[in-house]
This record gives sequence, structure tokens and C-alpha cells, in this order.
Amino acid sequence: MIAVTLVVVTASLFWLQLKCMAVFVSVILLLFSFTSWFILSHYDLRSPAWPVVSNWMVYNFDCVVMNGTSVLHPIIQLETLNEDMVNSTVTFLQSQQQSTRPFLAVHSFGHVHTPTVSAPHNRGRSRHGRYGDNVEEMDDGVAAVLAALDALSFTNSTIVYFVSDHGAILEALHSDGQRLGGHNGLFKGGKTQGGMEGGIRVPGIIRYPGVVTPGTELSVPTSLLDVLPTLLDLVGLPPVSQLLPHASQPLDGVSFSSLLTGAASPGSQEDPMKGRVLLHHSGRYVSAVRYNTGNHVYKMHVLRPKFKEGSYQCGWGLASMCKPWLGPDHNNNITDNPLLFDLSKDPYEDSPIANTTHEYVDVVRFMKNYVKEWHNRVPYPPSLLSVTEDVYLLPWLQPFM
Repeated sequence: MIAVTLVVVTASLFWLQLKCMAVFVSVILLLFSFTSWFILSHYDLRSPAWPVVSNWMVYNFDCVVMNGTSVLHPIIQLETLNEDMVNSTVTFLQSQQQSTRPFLAVHSFGHVHTPTVSAPHNRGRSRHGRYGDNVEEMDDGVAAVLAALDALSFTNSTIVYFVSDHGAILEALHSDGQRLGGHNGLFKGGKTQGGMEGGIRVPGIIRYPGVVTPGTELSVPTSLLDVLPTLLDLVGLPPVSQLLPHASQPLDGVSFSSLLTGAASPGSQEDPMKGRVLLHHSGRYVSAVRYNTGNHVYKMHVLRPKFKEGSYQCGWGLASMCKPWLGPDHNNNITDNPLLFDLSKDPYEDSPIANTTHEYVDVVRFMKNYVKEWHNRVPYPPSLLSVTEDVYLLPWLQPFM
């Protein structure tokens, strides 16, 4: 009797172990299947730019809205983001009304960057689709900030500088097939296309009553690098070199306040932009170089995307869009025989300067020497994406609350 009981108990334990093992294996297979589906659905493992993720990932994991150290939205609310940010800036301006100290407010609109999501009541208001809705919604936001300056009597003592960081992206698509990017007019290419003018050339609008004459137009190339030194000049503060005397590298920005105030004219000996060279990087690679001689604005292309024939696109969507930051192995390396344009005469880059002319030889030689000297002088910092583990999705590090 005892032996029979022991056999029954042993058999029961054996089947229990089998069931536990089956459950364990099933859970492992389920996790493996889900992980495989998730990675294949949201990452482009066929591309060296595999960290580029799906729109779903952008919506749900890329952004957290915070105020100081407080989390406002653990998952970004794109539909109300523009209004929330505008209200926050207006509240900040109101808090400065009784202060005797100057203030700096940097308002970075989410519009018209992808993903182009507008508030429900603004959808469909533009005949230019989602992008147009975004433009009009952003316009409302700008108007609200300017109205607050008026209401608080700050207008005549406040510098307003409105500028974009890059041109429209041409290759972005929504999941329903609608284009998400804008239009760059006759300028070729767009964002994520290296040195293409459509992705670089953007307007800048400055208002400073009593200092900058309304209606003043400047066509000289400047850079966002110039914002800090220009603002310091306009408000009468010392230059960056004096404020940061121990900086390891001099800042690249140049003040163009004298052009705004009329103290200097473009192309004159006093023009601070005369002789300026700007490098247009894609990641660690120089795609194009811009040189302002005062009489000419030259641009030299050394790395170009592999556009589809007859277009200035590499494809549609994140997977097939141009990726100049991957360098010469994935783009057209024309360093040995670069394209050279004179943007002062040919802003749309329709007619490259012939490589047999003295102009081409002299300008290209100067620009190549400049790039070589710059590389010898300025070391690249380590890339934040150089370690694969650093670009894994780590949702548990998000400040969910």
C-alpha cells in the first residue's frame, strides 16, 4: 500500500513538473515571438540606420513633456502640444511683468516638424493637408505670443527672432500615404539630404523696435550659430570670448548685428560675414561648404545622396529616405571632382561652374584647404550612437508617473 502511494505521488510530481516546464517554454516562446515581431515591425534592421523607428514609436516612446523636473505628460499629447507650449510661454511672460531683470524665452514649436499632428478643431482648415494645418496652427501660436508681448507692454523693449532650423522634409509619409513634409519652392532637396539647399536655406525674421528698421532685408548667409553672439551685441553685453574666456574651443558664431542696425552694409569692408565659411555636416561628414567672399556666395558639394533618376528624393518613407550621415559608402562621394555653384547668381543651383575655369580651380582649392585645416583644428566628439546598447529602447528609463 505504501509502495503504491509513493508511485502515485512520484507520478503526480512528474506530471506537475512537465506542466510547469510546458508553461515556462510557452512563456519564453511567447516573449520571443512578441520581441521578434516588435523589432521587425518598428526597427529597420536592413539598414545601417536601424535605430530609425516607426511612427508608433515616435508617438509613444520618443517624447516626455516635462516642466522642470515634473512630468506633465509621460506620453506626449501631440494634439494639444502646440497650445500647451504657447500657454506655458504666455504664462512665463506674464510672470516677468513685475520683474526689473531682462528675460530670455526660447519657444521651440513642435510644428511643423513631423509627425504633423494638429488639434482636432484645426484639422482640415488648410487645403494643403496636415502640413498646412500645422502651419496655420503654428501661426496662431506666434500671434498669441506677440499679443502677450503687446498686452504686457514688452514689445518696444523685446527682441523677437523667428527662425527655422532646417527646410522641409520631402520623403516623409504618414501611414495612410499622405505626405507629411512641406515644400521648398525652387530650392533643390530638403531635410536629411546633406548639403542640398532646400534643407538648409530658411528665412529668419527679427523684430527690435527702434533698433532694427522695419522692412530691412538681408540676403547674406548666416547660421543658427550666430544667434548667441548677435543677441549679445544687440543688448550691449560682452562677446562670448569674454564671457567664456576659458572655453576649450572658440565658438563658431559671428554677430551680424551691424548688418541689422545699418552700421555695416553687405559686401563692405565692415561686413562681418565677408570671408565667412560655413560647413554643412551630415553627422560626422561634410556634405557641402559655403564661402561668402562679399561679392559671391560659393557652395561646393562633396557628398551627395543617391537620388532616384529625375528627382531629388531617394525614396518614400523612413526606410528608403536619403541618409547622408552614413557617409561615402552610402552616398555619392564627389570630393575629387566637387560641384561648385555661385549662389549669388544661381540660388537654385541649376548651373554648376565648369571645372575647367580658373574660378572653379581657385575657389575649390581654397575651400578644400579650409576643410582640411578645420579637421586638423577641431576634433569630433564621440558619437552618442556609437555604442549599440545606447540606442536600444529602454522604456523603463522613461519617467512614467
